[in-house]
Amino acid sequence: MYIREDFEALLNDIRDVPDQSGTENEMLERSEAVFAGDGQFTDRDRVEAKLVRWVLDADSEPNPVEASDS
Repeated sequence: MYIREDFEALLNDIRDVPDQSGTENEMLERSEAVFAGDGQFTDRDRVEAKLVRWVLDADSEPNPVEASDS
C-alpha cells in the first residue's frame, strides 16, 4: 500500500486527483520554445525540456521501445 492509500483509508475518504493540465501545457510550451531556439537557453534548460517532453509525451502515447519489449 502507498502512503496516500493509507492516509485515505484512515480518513475513509478518497480525494480527487488534481487537474494539472494547465501546468503541463505551460511546461510543454516552454520546452517547445527551448527546442525551437527562441532565446538563449542553458544546458540545464535543454535537459529539463527534454525530460518534460519525455515524461508528458509518455502519458499520451506508448513508447515504441517499451511496446517491443513485451
